[in-house]
Parts: sequence; structure tokens; C-alpha cells
Amino acid sequence: MILNCPECGHKVSDKAPICPGCGIEIAGHVLICEKCGRTYFDTARACPHCHGANGEADSHRYATVSNPEPIPVVAAPVEKAEPLQAETVVTAVEEKPRREPERVAVVTATPLPPEDEDENAGEESHRGVFFISFIIAALILATMLYFYKDASDKQQAQQQADLALADSIESKEEKKADTVKYEPVVTEEIDTVKPQFVVADNEEKPVQTAEIADKKEKEAKVQADAVTISDGEKQKSFQSVRRFFIAINSKNEGALRASTTERLSSFRGKANASRMDVLTFMKDLYQADVTNLNWHLSPASSVKKVVTADGNTEYRITIPARRVIERGSVKSDRKFTVTATTTADGKVKAMDIGG
Repeated sequence: MILNCPECGHKVSDKAPICPGCGIEIAGHVLICEKCGRTYFDTARACPHCHGANGEADSHRYATVSNPEPIPVVAAPVEKAEPLQAETVVTAVEEKPRREPERVAVVTATPLPPEDEDENAGEESHRGVFFISFIIAALILATMLYFYKDASDKQQAQQQADLALADSIESKEEKKADTVKYEPVVTEEIDTVKPQFVVADNEEKPVQTAEIADKKEKEAKVQADAVTISDGEKQKSFQSVRRFFIAINSKNEGALRASTTERLSSFRGKANASRMDVLTFMKDLYQADVTNLNWHLSPASSVKKVVTADGNTEYRITIPARRVIERGSVKSDRKFTVTATTTADGKVKAMDIGG
């Protein structure tokens, strides 16, 4: 039998398990009012439409059984609400517990903002973060540049002051050297050792000091040992000194060590100097601001061959020299006189560099 669903009014068979419209149970749970002919659920005590008494609920329940016999039903007009005038054959079935209609919870959802607004808000947030990060990075970079420039300016000013001081000192030394250079040097030669007199106890007594005697003895020894020197020996002594200054120009520590004896009798005023003293001299020349350094040697002004008391041959050589130092765009050119003693095997044994 086709009837209207009491819940949604959808046409549905009385044998259907549930209503296809709203999903509520139909078979065995729907009654037809005897007065108004409308359908309602068997859980109601009276018809919700006309409020008529339900009577025997079992006589109005639609049940599904095996091989049911057709039930003739005559629908009465709604206005008259007359009872049905038809015999009804009903097969008793076991009564099922009544079920309350399912209640559906109503949830109120807050509408979400449009996606465009979220995207715009996200983009604006990213832009703000990027802008703030950019400003912080710019401030850090500006601070670093400021301190770097300040340190660079201070270093440059210090270098200029050092250069000015060095040039001033060198200029004074050059003037002093030039003044001394052209002053006549008076030497007193003593052919014989004369007794020296000192006054003691108001009496004049001849006293020959041991120092003067030793000095004259050494001078006499050197003059006696001076022998004839060949051009080849002069050139060999000059090359020994030249190798020394080439090693300094190239800043070659190994070559500088090889150009000198293991111990030097004197080096720039220091007696019994070592090779380490020579290396220190080279390192002092190459200061932090020096970009280039060169020693230039002129031909030797004098070379003497000497045979020492122990039978070794040495050469005493004097060479005019120039030292050129470049500090950036500033160049310093200074003259020197190199006095050196070289050995027969071509090594520097002693050296003095005078301005």
C-alpha cells in the first residue's frame, strides 16, 4: 500500500523499511487515523492531526509478514472523517518496542571569511615581516660599514703619520750624512810607539799603556799582512756581498743564511753576531706598509786582501750603495756605505752599513 510519510510527506510503501525521503522507519511503525485518514507514528497516543483516540493500536499498525493477504481499504473523505467501511484481515504479529523518532542535532556554523580575504591578510603579513627584516638588515649593514670606515680612516691616518715621521728622520739622517761626508777627516799616523806620560804624586813618570801598544801592534800586523790582490779576487769579494743583498731584495731567508758564515765577527756594530741577527735585520726592513724594497750596489771603491794570523785569507771591501723603499705611492731613496769582510770561500764574515 502506498501512503504518505508522516515525517516528510513523501510517497512510500507501507512495507518499505525506511522512507527514501527522510530515512525514518516506516514498516510496522505507521498508523492511519480512523477519523481523518492521515498517517502518524504508532508512538503517538492520539492522531496529531485531529486528536482522535487511537483505539486499538494493533488494529491500525502496518506490519510486514510472510504471505500477507490483501487488505481492502476504503478511504473516507477528510471532511467527514467517517470510519472505514471495510473488513480488515489482520495477522497478529509480535509487538515490537516503540522507538522514539530520531532527533537531529542542529549546529549553527559560523561562516568563514572569504578565501580572498585570508589570502590578502596573509600576503600583507608576509610583506610586513619582510619589510621589518629588510630594515633590520640595513641597520646592521650601515653600522658595520661605519665602524669599518672609521677603523680604515684611523689606520690610514696612522700610516701617513708614520711615513711622515720616517721621511723626516731619513731626511735628517741624510743631511747629517752629507754634512759629515764633506768634512775633512784628520788622521794621525804614529810610526813609532812613543811613551805616554801621566802625572802621579806631582811627578812626571813615563807610562806606556797596554791599550795603545796593542792597537799599534794590530795595525802593524795588518799592514804587514796586506798582499797583492788580483782582479778575479776583487770580483769574487764583490759577488759575495752582492749575493747577500740579492737575498734581502728577494726576501729569501735560505739564500741569506747561505751568504754568511755561521758566526759573524761583527754585524752592524754587534760583535759575534749570528745568522739570526741577519734575518732580524731583513725582517725589520720589510715593515707592514712596505710594498717594494731594493738595494743597489755601485762598483767597489776599495778591496784589500789580508792574511790573518791563523793563515786564512780575507778580503776587506768597501761599496757605495743605495736603498730604495716604496710605501704605496711614496718612494724613499737613501745612500749608504757598505764595509764588509768576506772569506775565501765567498761568504760574508763581517758587515757594517753606514749612512
